[in-house]
Amino acid sequence: LFQVTEGKSNPFFYYVCNGKREKKDVRLIIYHEPQQPELAEVPSLAAGQPWDLLCAVAGAAPLQNLTVRLRRGHHVLSARSFEGDGQEEPREVRVTQRVTLGAQDDG
Repeated sequence: LFQVTEGKSNPFFYYVCNGKREKKDVRLIIYHEPQQPELAEVPSLAAGQPWDLLCAVAGAAPLQNLTVRLRRGHHVLSARSFEGDGQEEPREVRVTQRVTLGAQDDG
């Protein structure tokens, strides 16, 4: 299949097994690549002050195969998966993580 943009149809195929013609339904999953993740602007904050970091990711589908990871350097602050989400059409997801800013976060 080429240039399939919708998964709403119910494709199927026929095959022959032991001389008998059989029909098999196919579950078609169309993946949509997410757009560039966007971090919400962080205002000037003093060291030790907590902040809810917000990351928005649009355009991904199916969401059940998406994981958003928020990192500080090599350290993973948060990893959120959307495994229970049966949504197959692209949409935006938002992930938040409370962080406390330190001197190492200057800049």
